[in-house]
Amino acid sequence: MEVIRALCPACGHRYQTHAQLESRSIPCPRCGKLVPVERDWRVALAPPLPQPPPSPSEWSVHSLIKKGILLALLGIALFLLLRDDRDVLVSFDNGLTVPVELVVDGKFRRSVSPGEVWNCRLRSGYHSVEVNWIDGGVMERKTIFCDNGYYIYNIAGAHRYELRYNMYVTPEVRRKSLVVPAPQRLKAAMFFPVEVDIPLGNEPPATIELPEGHEQFTLTNVAVVKTR
Repeated sequence: MEVIRALCPACGHRYQTHAQLESRSIPCPRCGKLVPVERDWRVALAPPLPQPPPSPSEWSVHSLIKKGILLALLGIALFLLLRDDRDVLVSFDNGLTVPVELVVDGKFRRSVSPGEVWNCRLRSGYHSVEVNWIDGGVMERKTIFCDNGYYIYNIAGAHRYELRYNMYVTPEVRRKSLVVPAPQRLKAAMFFPVEVDIPLGNEPPATIELPEGHEQFTLTNVAVVKTR
């Protein structure tokens, strides 16, 4: 049986009654006057209350999949925005007596002659390196990771290296007793980072310009050189 909300035209009291009594006269529950039952249309026209969100247990599998895909896409976008796209200097050193061909990330880059050092820049991250003989045979394959800094790729492990220190001083400082660090031999490796000022294949300058405002000056730079 339908129940409606009614409004007393005499005192304005709202009350509930049966729909069959609409337009009939009954006593008002508050003032007691005999008044016709008039439906309170303001209640009928009021917007419905919003439904509460479903509990996590009521979420559908399809809804969960959509939410998971959205979170994954947001994570990928954040990773692409925050990743480091710096260039890293890598020296490919051919210590063999024959030329080789370099393939980096599946693309042919260039031929490297015997004793040649090829300095190139790669994006920070993982790279695949393939060293081939000129006749097309594969000599070695290696996956390298370079972050920031400077790296040496020692082809076939044919060379050994050491760090050499070069000191630049003004005449006034030269008269004093200066100690130049001894060369530091590096461990044998195929691919390794090294902190230097002069990359492999470059000679340190014979002289440097005196910085402005300095009458006495000492500077030491570090170069990496091949020992065999």
